[in-house]
Amino acid sequence: MSESGVSDHSEQGTGPSKSSSLIPLPPFKPWGLAIGAGATVPLALQPWGMPWFLPISFAVLAWALRGASIGKALWLGWLFGLAVEVFGLPWIATTVYRYLSIFVLEDPDAGLAAAAAGAAILVGAPLAAIGWGLCCASIPVCPPRLWMRAVWAGICFMLLEAYWPRLFQWTLGACYATEDPSGGWLLLQWFGVEETVLLTVAAGFLAAGAFANGRPVATDRWLLVPAILLMALSILPLPAAQPAPSSGDSASEHLTISIVQPAIPLQMRHGREGSDLQLKKIRQLIEIASDGGEAGAPSLVLLPEGILPQAWKIEWLQQWSQDWLERPTVIGLTHIEPQGYSNAVALLVPGPETVEIQIGRKKELVPFGETVPFGEFLSSIGLSVPVTELVPGTEAVVFTADDHFPPLGISICYEGILAESAAETVHQGARWHANLTEDLWYGDWLEPAQHLQIQRSRAIENGLVWLRSVNAGISAVIDPRRSGYRSIVAARSWSDGTWSRWQPRDDAGQLALPAGAVGILQVQIQPDFSPAGKAPLALPSSTPLLLIYCLLALFWGQLKLFQRSADRSSRT
Repeated sequence: MSESGVSDHSEQGTGPSKSSSLIPLPPFKPWGLAIGAGATVPLALQPWGMPWFLPISFAVLAWALRGASIGKALWLGWLFGLAVEVFGLPWIATTVYRYLSIFVLEDPDAGLAAAAAGAAILVGAPLAAIGWGLCCASIPVCPPRLWMRAVWAGICFMLLEAYWPRLFQWTLGACYATEDPSGGWLLLQWFGVEETVLLTVAAGFLAAGAFANGRPVATDRWLLVPAILLMALSILPLPAAQPAPSSGDSASEHLTISIVQPAIPLQMRHGREGSDLQLKKIRQLIEIASDGGEAGAPSLVLLPEGILPQAWKIEWLQQWSQDWLERPTVIGLTHIEPQGYSNAVALLVPGPETVEIQIGRKKELVPFGETVPFGEFLSSIGLSVPVTELVPGTEAVVFTADDHFPPLGISICYEGILAESAAETVHQGARWHANLTEDLWYGDWLEPAQHLQIQRSRAIENGLVWLRSVNAGISAVIDPRRSGYRSIVAARSWSDGTWSRWQPRDDAGQLALPAGAVGILQVQIQPDFSPAGKAPLALPSSTPLLLIYCLLALFWGQLKLFQRSADRSSRT
C-alpha cells in the first residue's frame, strides 16, 4: 500500500475520500497554527487551569509540522516555543525590573531596570524557544510512521523540559496537578511529571493523525482515544480520600504545624531601614503561631525564604531567639559564609539552656538572580553583571529533630519545582517536605499560581506531605492523597488578630491562605511517614545519559529497519 494509505498510518494519513461525511477543518497557514498552539499552552496551567487544552495544543502543532522539512520544522518549532515562553512567562520582566530597581539600584523608578526587563523578554524568550525548535526539527528525520513520530516527539519534549537550560524550569506536566484531587493526580503518581509530558505530546500527535488534508478521517477516529482519555482524566474528580489508618505508635500521632505568611513589603524586606520593626513583626507572628489552642503546642513553625532582614551568623540567631522562642521553628535568612553569603534556612530548636540551630544552604541557585553562569569567563573579558553571587550548598537539606518531628526535607524557592530536589531529600531520609519561598519579585499575576501548581505536582509525584511558606505569594499545605488516604486531619487559620475554629477535613488536596495577606495556616496532620517511593512507571531519570543513549539507539535502529524495508520494496 502507498505511504498515504490507511494500513501503515503514515504521516500523511488516509485519503479524504473516507471522511466526506465529516466536517472539514478550516485551512490555516502552518506558522499561524504553530503560534496559536504555543499561545494556548499556558492555558493548561494555573491560574486558568484548563489541563485538557494541552493535548489539543500539541495536536495543532503536529498539524503545523505535517510535511515540513527539517528547516521549516525548526522555524515552526521556534515560533511555537516563542509563543509558549512569551505568553506563559511574562512575569520574568517584572522579576528583573523589581530585582534591579529595589535590590541592586535602590531606585524604584530606574530606567535601566525597565530596559533590562524588556531585554529579558526580547532576548530570553527567543533563546529558550530554540529548544522547542530543535525538538520539532528532529521530528521530520523520524521514519514517517505515525506512532514512531508521536513517541519520538514525546521523548524530545520530555527531555527538553528536563534538561534544556532556562531561567525558570517550569514543566507542562504540572498542569495535571489540579487544586482538587482529579484523575490527573493518578497520572503524576504513576508516571511522574516529566513522563506525563511524554504521554501528552504523544497523544496530541496521534490525535493529529486522525485528520488528513484538513478533514477528519472516520476510520482513524480511534487515534483520538489517548488524547480524549488524558483530557477526561484531568477533569475527573477522585472519590474522597479515606482517613489514614492508625498504627497506635508515635509515628501516627497528630502533628500540629503552623505556616506563617508575613506579607512584608519588598522594599522593607531588602532595605536597611526598618529592620527592627521587621524583626518585631516576625517575633509576634512566631509567638502567635506557637499557640495550637486545644490541639496542643505546634511541633513546627514555618516561615518564608530570607524573611530575616540583613545577614546573620548562628550566634546572632541564638542571641535573638534565646529568651522567647518556645517551639521548633524553620526560618529563611541570608547566612554569612567565609566565602560570602548564602541563601539559607535555619532550624531553631529551643532547649533548656540554649537554642540549638541547624543550617542548610540553597543548592540550586537561580541564574542571573543568585549566580552568574560563566561568571569567571565574563569577568575575564571585562563584562560585569550586577548580581551578588551567592555561595551554593553542597547537598540537599534535611532537618532532624527526633523529639518533635520526623526528618523534614527542605527546598528554597526555585528548588521546589525541580525533580531532583525532593528526590534527593527523600534519598537522605526525609519523610515529608517544606518549601520556603518569596514570590514578591514576580508580581501577583500568573507566577504565584504557576509556582504553587508546579510544587503541587512534585508533592503528588513523590507522595510527600508538602508545607509551603511564602512571604506574600500563596502559603499552603498539600496533602498528596498517598495510597488513597488523607493526611490532613483538621485545619484553622489566623488573620486580623483572631483564630478561626478547627475544621475537620474529609478529603485530601490543598489548603491555602489568601495570596498576599498576613496570616497563619495551622494544620493537624497524620501523615504516612514510611519511605516515599518513586512513581512506579517513571523512567530512570537518575541515569539520564544512559536513557538518552538508549532512546537514540532505539530511534536510529528503527530508522535503519524502515530504510531497509523501503529499499526492498523499491527493488520489488
